[in-house]
Amino acid sequence: MNASSRRITQFLSNVDFQFIIPVYQRNYDWSNENCEQLWEDIENIITINKETHFMGALVTIYNSDGGDKEYVIIDGQQRLTTISLLLLALHNSIKENVISGDVNPQQIMDQYLLNPYNDKRRIKLKPIEKDNKAFEALFENKKIISESNVVRNYEFFKRKISSTKMTSDQVLDAVTRFLVVEIELKGSDDNPQLIFESINSTGVSLSDADLVRNFVLMNLNSKTQEEYYKKYWHPIENNTEFAVSGFLRDYLTFKERITPNTNKVYRAFKKHLQKLEDPNVEVLLKDLLRFSEFYNQIANSKSDDHGVKVQLDRLNSLDMMVFYPFLLEVWNDWKNNLINKDQVIEILKILESYIFRRAMSDVPTNALNKIFMVLGKDLKKLMGENSENYVEIIKYLLVDKKASQRYPTDEEFSERLKLRDVYNLRSKTKLHLLQNLENFENNEKVDLKKLLDEGKITIEHVMPQTLTTAWQNLLGENFLHTHERYLNTIGNLTLTGYNSKMSNKPFIEKRDMENGFKSSRLLMNRYLAEQEIWNEEKIVERANFLVQRALRIWPHYNTNYQPQKDTSRLISIAEDHDFTGEKPESIIIEDKEFKVISWRDVIQIVMDYLYNIDSDVLYHFANSDDTAFSKDESKLTKAAKIADGLYVEIHLSSRSIINIIKKVLAKYHLDEESISIYLKDASEKE
Repeated sequence: MNASSRRITQFLSNVDFQFIIPVYQRNYDWSNENCEQLWEDIENIITINKETHFMGALVTIYNSDGGDKEYVIIDGQQRLTTISLLLLALHNSIKENVISGDVNPQQIMDQYLLNPYNDKRRIKLKPIEKDNKAFEALFENKKIISESNVVRNYEFFKRKISSTKMTSDQVLDAVTRFLVVEIELKGSDDNPQLIFESINSTGVSLSDADLVRNFVLMNLNSKTQEEYYKKYWHPIENNTEFAVSGFLRDYLTFKERITPNTNKVYRAFKKHLQKLEDPNVEVLLKDLLRFSEFYNQIANSKSDDHGVKVQLDRLNSLDMMVFYPFLLEVWNDWKNNLINKDQVIEILKILESYIFRRAMSDVPTNALNKIFMVLGKDLKKLMGENSENYVEIIKYLLVDKKASQRYPTDEEFSERLKLRDVYNLRSKTKLHLLQNLENFENNEKVDLKKLLDEGKITIEHVMPQTLTTAWQNLLGENFLHTHERYLNTIGNLTLTGYNSKMSNKPFIEKRDMENGFKSSRLLMNRYLAEQEIWNEEKIVERANFLVQRALRIWPHYNTNYQPQKDTSRLISIAEDHDFTGEKPESIIIEDKEFKVISWRDVIQIVMDYLYNIDSDVLYHFANSDDTAFSKDESKLTKAAKIADGLYVEIHLSSRSIINIIKKVLAKYHLDEESISIYLKDASEKE
C-alpha cells in the first residue's frame, strides 16, 4: 500500500490512464446539495485565497491487465466523477462564451478529461454502465439522459458557471487546489475488500447486498467483473426487484439452516463461502442466480402451471415472507424432480392452512422463523434417500409441533374464529378470510380486494355498530351483552355495495330494501336473505355455518405417517416451553451453533459467549446478591468458571438455567429469540 498527498488534477493528469469505476460500485448518487457544497468550497478558496482544500481519500488499485493501464477506483468515485463533470461544464461554458477568462478549453479537455492519443477509449473516466451512458452522451453531444444524476449535476455546474462573477482562470485555479490522499493498493499484499469495508464503516452505509457483491467481484480483473455483473449479478437484482439483501438472507437460511440477523447477512455470507468445497466465484454466482429465479417465481406468484400460480397467490396474499427459505428448498427439489407439481400445490395448501389457522387462533408469529428455518432440515433427515413420503413428512412435522409452534386443531380454530374480532384484524388477514369464504366452490369469483380498493364494496355489520331502539328491542333484554360479544365477529359481518344506505336500519329493511340482502348475488348474504329475525341465536348459527366452510377451505392436514423416531426440535427460549425432561443436542446463539451434552454445557456456553460481548455485565451479577453468580467458586454448589474471579452455578434444573439465561439477556438488551436449543429425539432422552 502506498499513500501520498496529491492535487486531484495531478491524479487526473496521468497520461494514457483509464480511471475505472468497477461494476460492483453503487451508482453515482451525489445530489445538488453535495454539488452546492463543492461550489461553495470553490468560492471560498478564491475569496480567502486558500492554498489547498482537502477533499478526502482516493483508494485505487493499479491494473495493467491486457496491456491497458487502469486505476480501479475502490473509494472516491463520487468526488472524482463530480470534479470531472465540473471540468466538462467549465470547458463547454468557455467555448460558449458564458464565462470570461483566458483558459484554453482544449487544455482542460486534453489534460484532465481525455487521453488524446488513445483511440481505444479517449474519455479518461469510465463510470458504471448506466452512469457511463449519460457521461459519454455529454461528451458526444448526444441526446442526454435527463433522469441521470450525472446529467443533473453537470447542468447544475453549467448554471453556476453562467452566473458566477469568477473568471474561468479562478474556477480552474480553485479546482487545482483540491487535495486528496491517494491510497494505491497492491493486489498481492493488500486485501481490497477489508479496506473497502473499513472505509465504508462510516458515512452512508452500504447494504449487505452491496458488500456481498463487492466481496464476490472485487478480486476479479475488470473484464471478468463486468462479464459476471452483467451475466449474473444484474439478473439477480432484477429477479429480486433489487431487494437482494432479503433474498440473500433467505438463501443463507436455506443453505445454513440458521437465519442471519438482518444486519449481519454479509458476515453470514462470508462464513458460508468459507465452508464451500468449491468456492469458485462463477459456480457461486450461478447458484445465486438459480435461486433468485426461484425467489422471483415464489414472491411474484409466477408459474407456467395455473394451479401452482393460484396457490402462490393465496399464500402470498397473507403478506408473510417467513416461509420463503423453505419454499426455496421445495422449488429446488421440484426442479430436481424429487417432487412433482401436484405435490408442490399440496405443500402450498398445507402451508397456507398452517399459517392462516395460527393467525386466526392468535398464536404468536415469532416462532415461525425458527419453524421454517429447520423444516427442510427435518424433512430431509426423515426422508433420507426416498422422496416418496415428502408431503406426508411435512404434514407430520407441522402437526407434531407443540406450544407456540403448534398447528391449531379443528376445535381450537373453530372456537377462536367464531368469537374473533374479525373486523379489526390485520387488513391482509381479514381480506384473505372474507375473499375465500365468498369464493370457495363458487363459480362466480369475486375480486374482493379490487372492489374494496375501488370502494364498490364494503364490510357491513348486520347488527349495526350503533344500536337504535328498534335494534335493542329486536335483540332482547340482553342486547348489551349480544352487541359487545358479537358485533365484530364473523357471524355478524357481511359484504355489500350499499353500506351507507343500510346504516343502522332494522334487519328486515336491510334484507328487503333495493339492493338489500335478498337481491344480493354474494354468497355471504344468502343466509341473511332467508332470515326473518336477527339476534344472538342467528348470529351464532351463521357463524357456525361460516366456520364449517372455513374448516373445508383451511383443513387440518393429518397424516398416518410415523417416523422410526421423533425428529429433533428447535425451540427458542422465548417460547413458553417446559424443558423439563428434555435433553439438549446443540444451542444456537445468534448465527452460531454449539454442540452440547447437558444443560450445564448450555449455561456455560451462553455465559462464555456473553462474557466476550461485555464482561462487565456478568461481573455486575457476581457483585450483586444474585445467587447464580459469584466471584468465589466455593460459594456455589457446582461452579463453572467463566473467567478469573467469575463463576456461574451449573447444578440447576433446565427450567432454572433457562430463567437465568433470560434474566442475563435482558441486562444485555438482547432478544430472547437470539437463543434457540435443539432438543434430541425422544428416544435419546435419558
